[in-house]
Amino acid sequence: MSMFGSFYSLTSEEEAIIQQIQHGPKNQDFEFNPLMDVINQIFKLIPFSSEMGLEQSGHQGSNDKSIVTSVERLELQDSIRGTIHSLSWEITCKAACGTKPHEATLALFDTLKMYSWEAKVVLVMSAFAMNYGEFWLTAQPLSDNPLFTSVRMLKHFPSLLQTNSRSLKSRFELISNLVRRVHAMANNFMGLKLYKTQTDRSVKLSLQIAVYYIIRSLYTCISSNMVLVKMGAEYTMSATGDIHDELTRIYKLASPVDKFLYESYITEKDFAGYEELLKFQTQYEDNIKLIKKLFSTEELILYQRSVMEKVSLDKLKGKSIAFFISDLMVNAEEFSALAEAYNIIKRKENFEVVWLPIVDQAIKTPEQSFVQVAAQMPWFCLLNTSCIHKCFVLHIKYKWNFHRKPILVVLNKQGVISHTNALPMVKIWGAQAYPFYEKTEVELWKRESGGVEFLVKGFAPDLKTWIKDEKIVCFYGGHDLDWIRPFAEGMSFITKETKVQMETIYVGTKRRKERLQKILNCIRNEKLSRVWDEKTIGSFWHRIENISYSKMAHCNAYLEDAIMKELMIISSYDDNEDGWALMLGGSSDLKTVRFSGRQLSLLIKDFEKWGSRAIGGHEDFLTALNEYVRGSHTCRAHCIRLIVPMGAANNIPETVKCSECDRSMEKYLLYKCCTE
Repeated sequence: MSMFGSFYSLTSEEEAIIQQIQHGPKNQDFEFNPLMDVINQIFKLIPFSSEMGLEQSGHQGSNDKSIVTSVERLELQDSIRGTIHSLSWEITCKAACGTKPHEATLALFDTLKMYSWEAKVVLVMSAFAMNYGEFWLTAQPLSDNPLFTSVRMLKHFPSLLQTNSRSLKSRFELISNLVRRVHAMANNFMGLKLYKTQTDRSVKLSLQIAVYYIIRSLYTCISSNMVLVKMGAEYTMSATGDIHDELTRIYKLASPVDKFLYESYITEKDFAGYEELLKFQTQYEDNIKLIKKLFSTEELILYQRSVMEKVSLDKLKGKSIAFFISDLMVNAEEFSALAEAYNIIKRKENFEVVWLPIVDQAIKTPEQSFVQVAAQMPWFCLLNTSCIHKCFVLHIKYKWNFHRKPILVVLNKQGVISHTNALPMVKIWGAQAYPFYEKTEVELWKRESGGVEFLVKGFAPDLKTWIKDEKIVCFYGGHDLDWIRPFAEGMSFITKETKVQMETIYVGTKRRKERLQKILNCIRNEKLSRVWDEKTIGSFWHRIENISYSKMAHCNAYLEDAIMKELMIISSYDDNEDGWALMLGGSSDLKTVRFSGRQLSLLIKDFEKWGSRAIGGHEDFLTALNEYVRGSHTCRAHCIRLIVPMGAANNIPETVKCSECDRSMEKYLLYKCCTE
């Protein structure tokens, strides 16, 4: 069925859902294509932003003829038209009554139980397109017709769509993103034309759960849209938070099924092209020959900042090229280090960066969406993504492991890949990492030494001075104020009792970001310790992630590598529920002691048992702490986990030591749904 996998493996919860779905024996059908054509035209015309009108979607004038043609071909039976109208009303009524998405989806299946699985998709898509299209038709000021204007005023759309609320706008964007995703899923499902001829039960179940997610997602979008319209400018964070949670949940639940449908729709021609690209390491006289294999060069239009131009490929000839690959959700912070390095390197090297946005080709994304992102980049940007050969997109996803997080693939002047993701090394070393080859990255790591000092490089400029002044430096993190407050107060008490000077710095957490500002305000107001600002904390944890990715790709001796050891300890502590701390000091021989939040709570509680050994100075203090920690390993139960990000999964070490007891950790496969 698919070139990359025969079916999507259902979870136990999804198998239970299939058992609840009503499906009759008749499998009533009709001619789908004309109706799907009209649906697709509606989706092309819908603006996927609360700031974009229908006239800005880039399709209105150019598609008039195709719309007329699609409508003329549409000859539906009265019963089909009636079903579409009934579905539209049923969805609206259930959404207005606050019916839960799963319950509403099962009810819609009951209404459609006599139709085939393909018909169910087309009919619900039709009802949704009518409902959602009507919303935008009324919401946008398309004419001076007083009837339009009056209806819009009654529905208070002007104030709703002109709101300055980032939260409200982000909810509309989330709905739009899910609508686009489901539209692509539905097109892939209908394009398969496999269900009727399929005899494999596993594949049939995969297709059935895909239909469930398509229908549930569409209902969720209508329901969420109605809530936002009803609240208008009087929305509350808690209410929009509920919408965000449900939209995010269904988006993540549907993603594996969406991937399955996309892979299943790969043609023999696409696969043949993909197989050919596996020979990527061929050396060319120049890189232009390779580019012609990856793109339809007749349609290749590059954009640079505010100037739109059809760039001659000669501008890339004889240069090292880096493909910056991302989706449209990428933000400037994710490529700021690359932009800084690019501006330095361009002055003296034949080097160019080209942004390749990877989007759903089944959906016509408005050009303005690309332009808004491209305007923030100093390099060339590809706007017409349809010129990227599908086999190249497959290569990007399956061989270069692109999973939404941006990557930077570097090609030398002969078109040979020199790095499949140089972005982490650029973020760590900047322009010093040029020419961004893998062998360069290996050499850069050989020059680095130290553990904690390297991890906090650029974030604690006074670290060397504090160490020289015989102070203990304590970096700590966590997301629970009920732990942070007693920890900071306890360490203040201990340092006074032992007469040891300590600089304590809160470095935040990569998790629970919604709590971070409250924690920072509390620490500042109560003067519990030093604290980094929110942006610095974010940059620090991005550095930890980038070092982790780069080290896992190039470090063989995990257990002996000082940087890797500290990195894994900090990451594993932060992946657990309590806080953590890392203390270092020693003017002649730097010592480091690490603690989990549980250990720290016990350490403060048991101060009378070990405190007398810590009074001689900063080195005695660290020695006493270290002895206490080692003694606590053997007698305390604990559960420590380390989560390895998807991008580094191919390079995980065979053996990872527990940060608390130093035993080898067991390896598990984790599926995570996190709506933070």
